[in-house]
Amino acid sequence: MGVKRLRSIFMRYILIVAVGVLCIIFANIWIYMTAIKTDVIYSTVEVEKIVNEVKEELQASSGFSSNAIPSFVEYAWFDLNGNLKQSSLKSSDAELLWESCIVNQKESERPYRFSLVKQENDIIILRYRFTAQFSNPIFRKIIPVADLFAVIVSLIEVIVLLFIISCFFGKYTGKKIEKLLTVTQKIKEQDLDF
Repeated sequence: MGVKRLRSIFMRYILIVAVGVLCIIFANIWIYMTAIKTDVIYSTVEVEKIVNEVKEELQASSGFSSNAIPSFVEYAWFDLNGNLKQSSLKSSDAELLWESCIVNQKESERPYRFSLVKQENDIIILRYRFTAQFSNPIFRKIIPVADLFAVIVSLIEVIVLLFIISCFFGKYTGKKIEKLLTVTQKIKEQDLDF
């Protein structure tokens, strides 16, 4: 009877942990999907869609306005000879971007992707992270990859869950063990009136 009781206690503990972890996973997936639907987080598909729309808009226009560029996209505006006209990057980074995108014809360089906009007399290079990211610029600066943030938060929640359940489990089994120790002590003292 004692072994079966102890086994059921451990099985209950494992079941509570498993159900708790599943609840955390499903809750976080629901929160993440809601954040994507409400544009709190841009999915990678949405990021690519927005960049393509900006690219088409810039190709159709003859001029350039930095207001057309979304906050999560960095840009460098060059003439056809590679002279920098304007950039959201430091000039040294813009020159490296020209080197990577035009000279070496790269479409990406970790952690960024490039999109090339050719106008009549200008070339605009758009640089962006191809990851899910927060729409809020402040959050995006602190946490550049929303997926990683979601995973880290989930792990922290699981650790907290394990800690809380372990505390309750420890108290519960501690009371049971205390009773066993009391009985063992009485038997040792040959006090069999319990």
